[in-house]
Amino acid sequence: MAWIPREQNTITDFFSKIRESCDWQLSPDWFQWLEWRWGPHTVDRFASDHNKQLERLNSLFYCPGAEAVDCFTQHWTGENNWCNPPFALIGRLGRFMEEQQVVVTVIVLVWQSAVWRPLLCPTGQWSPAVVDTMVLPSAEELFP
Repeated sequence: MAWIPREQNTITDFFSKIRESCDWQLSPDWFQWLEWRWGPHTVDRFASDHNKQLERLNSLFYCPGAEAVDCFTQHWTGENNWCNPPFALIGRLGRFMEEQQVVVTVIVLVWQSAVWRPLLCPTGQWSPAVVDTMVLPSAEELFP
């Protein structure tokens, strides 16, 4: 390993500053309320160092403090998993939850035409795997 001055490492420096469009965070106040209701959560599965709600986190790409990159490669059993996934990964998450039979609190949109909706609501009602639901307020309150 060798230190390279920023001026000579412009490509890596550029990529280190890119933020994902899905790198958003639920309001910490709302997270604390959900933590009270369904917690304590042990691992934040779709986090980054910018939006983490818990000290233990998995990230989509490497970031400081992440226990792992790609939460789907981890064992979720025995954890109370907090998931605020990118919308594009909700279908994969639904299949993963079904296969692994794990405990998860997941934030999803009530979006009738979403491709993942049949996984969570196969008959128009929530899947039997869904133990509890809650409709949250508007996005303006949830995502500062």
